[in-house]
Amino acid sequence: HYAYPILGNTVFFDTLEGEMYHFREMDQPAPLLSFSNDEESKGKHLLEEMGIGGVPWFVCFFARDGGYHANRGFQDVKHHRNTNIETYLKAAENIVKSGGAAVRLGAGVERALPDGLHPHIVDYAFNHQSDFGDIYLIAKCRFFLASSAGIIHVAPIFKTPVAAVNMFPHLPVPTGRHSLYIPKLLSHLETGEIANFSAVHRANAFAWEPAPRVEWDNFKTFEKNGFGIIENTPQEIHELCLDMEDSLAGIKPDQEAVELQQIYKQRFLSGGPYDLDHVPNIGPRF
Repeated sequence: HYAYPILGNTVFFDTLEGEMYHFREMDQPAPLLSFSNDEESKGKHLLEEMGIGGVPWFVCFFARDGGYHANRGFQDVKHHRNTNIETYLKAAENIVKSGGAAVRLGAGVERALPDGLHPHIVDYAFNHQSDFGDIYLIAKCRFFLASSAGIIHVAPIFKTPVAAVNMFPHLPVPTGRHSLYIPKLLSHLETGEIANFSAVHRANAFAWEPAPRVEWDNFKTFEKNGFGIIENTPQEIHELCLDMEDSLAGIKPDQEAVELQQIYKQRFLSGGPYDLDHVPNIGPRF
């Protein structure tokens, strides 16, 4: 939608059907794109430049904020999707302790990461960002820890698993069956109590049809329905990373967690145009 005002009336633009329901199509058995030898050399140089060329693996992490839109002169009408990058640092520190590196992605971000972090927690977004680097790093990372924004859709092109946090609206996005996600929670404004998923479902926030989905991607809808929004905590984000590490190591969740994941899908996601076998699961520790 950002390209349309410039390219919409040219031969270089064609409107395609939205991919928000194409879970099977985006769950490919192998990467769809690869890099040339020159691009691989360029990417390795970037890793060296960031000081992590000798680190055996890395995770990318991203938090949506208002900087991207502000720097491009667009009004951020979806600021309810924004989240605090510092809530990711507990997970980033654990990644480093486990022998990897954590690379913060983003373009035109509002602020840098705080000083005093481990050198393998890299603020690429603030110090090294480029269009090529955005794609290369997502393609090469162990998994992509990200919030709800367009950049999340790069990962399935390269079959990079996504650990999606602070997702809103509540519906998952097509990032592959090996991905995981946790949504932002809602609270009842009158009492401050967390609204359970059944209450959110009754309010139609899980609706897959375009009209209510767009409606629930507007902060005014929450207030109208008596809800406030709660960001995921540093502990919840950290635990989703642990879930993803378990999944990559072939360690399955316990039986109770598996049953709850299945109940969640059947109760809140069935009935839409989803192939549930290709839909990411909610994080088992969540």
